[in-house]
Amino acid sequence: MLRVFDCFAGYGGAEFALAKANIPHKCVGFSEIDKYAIQCFQQNHKGVKNWGDITKINWDNVPEFDLLTGGFPCQDISQAGKQDLSKGRSVLVNELIRCLREKQPKYFLFENVGAIETKPFREFLRGIENDFKRCGYQVFRKALNSKDFGVPQNRLRVWWIGYRKDLAKPFGFTPYPKEEELKLKLKDVLEPEVDEKYFLKPSVVSNLFSKERKISERLPNKDGVCGTLLARDYKENKCVVFDSRKYKGGVEKRSYDNISPTLMARARTDEAPIVAFDAFNQTIPKEQGVSTSLRTNWNNGNMQLIKGTKVRRLTPKECFRLMGFLNDEINLEGLSDTQRYRLAGNGWEINLVSKIFKKMFEV
Repeated sequence: MLRVFDCFAGYGGAEFALAKANIPHKCVGFSEIDKYAIQCFQQNHKGVKNWGDITKINWDNVPEFDLLTGGFPCQDISQAGKQDLSKGRSVLVNELIRCLREKQPKYFLFENVGAIETKPFREFLRGIENDFKRCGYQVFRKALNSKDFGVPQNRLRVWWIGYRKDLAKPFGFTPYPKEEELKLKLKDVLEPEVDEKYFLKPSVVSNLFSKERKISERLPNKDGVCGTLLARDYKENKCVVFDSRKYKGGVEKRSYDNISPTLMARARTDEAPIVAFDAFNQTIPKEQGVSTSLRTNWNNGNMQLIKGTKVRRLTPKECFRLMGFLNDEINLEGLSDTQRYRLAGNGWEINLVSKIFKKMFEV
């Protein structure tokens, strides 16, 4: 039985992923300070103690465990944020390092956004990995995207896997799953009937469209990216994904045959990518694609869907399906839509993580 301690736990993505991977385990404790995340964790993982603020944990008092998990805060690193480590949130990874040093669990799995591998954070990245090693671990790092492992969401994350040195793997061992062909499409996770509250008001839709009609520049086609959105595109019988973030003065647009763009962390309604369905056929076309990354600070949801001239957000249930809960196997009772969106944006995509665990513990 694998004993687990989950830091920055959210809804308990590590526990859901271990269960999905059919790995016998017991969570001996978790660390979380957000009241709604705590509520969600505890109603899905009964009887597990919350040790609260990770900076205040006395690890001597915590039961022994084999696996330490944690997606340390990414706000100071994410391209959607200010990318400023002086804010002091992402450096909470030092608390994970303190735990490794004091508790010496057999394994760890840590996660953060892909931007941590970019030039501004190179020194920070090198420093924390050296600390992992100084704590006595063999360390692996790799960026993985959910769309390459079976879920139609373009969610790129960096994953660190650590083995205590007495359990170190032989040279050439790779503790990451292999990429696979994406068979599940966005249409497969959408609800057949959606409450009217998820649709935007006509005035908001009109304003959204009018902004794009002013754009005259066309972007070159490359890597499956189509030209900039023009007004006439709304009149054509198409199914496309739009990203209203400015890109070389225009808007990124891709067909559903390709990968949709990534959402910004603090996206407002007018910044959110939208999915345009066939303007004349109210059924969802056969050719469907990959969702954008699900991120936090959505307010009432970051991604929007157009059906004809109607625009709607993804529902919370659809968002969690894109986080690997393909059978809606998470209890979200008592949580508002806003809280559900935030939890999904901050969480671990459990389909990918389950495959990481399977490979990680492969004998």
